Amino acid sequence: MTDLVAEYGYASEGETFTVADPEEVWVLEMIGKGEHGKGAVWAAKRIPDGYISAHANQARIQTLESEGIDQVLFSDDVIDFARRIGRFPTEAQDDLFSFSDVYNPITYLAARACEGRVWDFFRRATAADQSIMGPYLDYVTGRNLTKRMPLYIKPVAPLSTSDIVDAMRSHYENTPLAFDQDVGAEAFGLPYRWRPLTWQLDDGRTFFNERAAATQQTGFSLLAQLRRGVPDPIKALQFFAVDDTDSSVMIPVYGGMALVPPSYGPGSISVFEPEKAFWAFNMVANFAYARYAIINPDVRRRQGALEAQQWKLAVEIDEEFTRLWGEDQIKAVAMMTTACVSNAESLVLEWRRFYGELFVKFMDGNIKTKDNPEQLLPDVEQPGYRLEWRERIVRETGERYRFPADMFTSQQ
Repeated sequence: MTDLVAEYGYASEGETFTVADPEEVWVLEMIGKGEHGKGAVWAAKRIPDGYISAHANQARIQTLESEGIDQVLFSDDVIDFARRIGRFPTEAQDDLFSFSDVYNPITYLAARACEGRVWDFFRRATAADQSIMGPYLDYVTGRNLTKRMPLYIKPVAPLSTSDIVDAMRSHYENTPLAFDQDVGAEAFGLPYRWRPLTWQLDDGRTFFNERAAATQQTGFSLLAQLRRGVPDPIKALQFFAVDDTDSSVMIPVYGGMALVPPSYGPGSISVFEPEKAFWAFNMVANFAYARYAIINPDVRRRQGALEAQQWKLAVEIDEEFTRLWGEDQIKAVAMMTTACVSNAESLVLEWRRFYGELFVKFMDGNIKTKDNPEQLLPDVEQPGYRLEWRERIVRETGERYRFPADMFTSQQ
């Protein structure tokens, strides 16, 4: 990767890459040289076995010195280039150099919108010991930008697949950064904020919208399991999903698949194609956003049931592939590809049907609880707004909508 950049250049401002195989995991951070020259400066660290790392749109590698349990690589001119463009003092000692502080310094917004997501993941992995990540709350809330978090930490217990998926679906629930109860959450506790990330008032003051791991503009997400002791085509098992992690369903796909499921193939963000997974999952997600606290529980229940089937399918494919591999490798790959493609296409159809179910159940602000064959209309609940929102209406409008007590009694 770095050789290609040196030869052909790097047009991006910067990016963090996770590079992994069954034996090693590295974090590689690359910053384009822009107007100062061709290519990029970069630094990479190997994450020690038994540790976890995270990154979220912000460079995180600091010292280029090994800490004894990791390994470090970096471009030959990573320090000299910084000196040449005035980002690192000529007289400063090399061991004081910090890649992220020099090339992508932490700002208030970076701490809140980027590092906060890293903190949330680390917090979940160390929840049994609040002393590990608790001290970094001031950092991710922008009160102390000098107390940087480490690149990697040791979780208090091994993490499961579910732990990782839940972290990717986080909205900072049950933390000081949770934002599903203030006025921005609207009437139904929506843990999303619509772009732009920052906004201003007429008096010039600037504010920002909280940015959690789960967000409406997610293009795709994946959880990759890199396995030892299995044939090459199934070493990389990825559970893959499109759109918002909170309301998408992950499907198994393998590195050795011969085809991409058509519904997950090329499409357009400007042309509505309901047969595409992107649009099917967006339909459900955007419908749920309107009355999140009421509709999303149904989405999560269906999501959980379908994902249990996906994990089970992956086990079955693994077993059948391993059996066939010793007999006919071409047949094994064909079986795995067919099973994954068929499953993906069936899931998209199921999710489109689910959108119809949700629409029928929750249309017009009601909740259809059950059909009653003895009645023309189904049984319906009308939950209205949550209590906090009703109280806010009264605070802001006073007596405007109050029903006179005597008239209410007579109407009853």
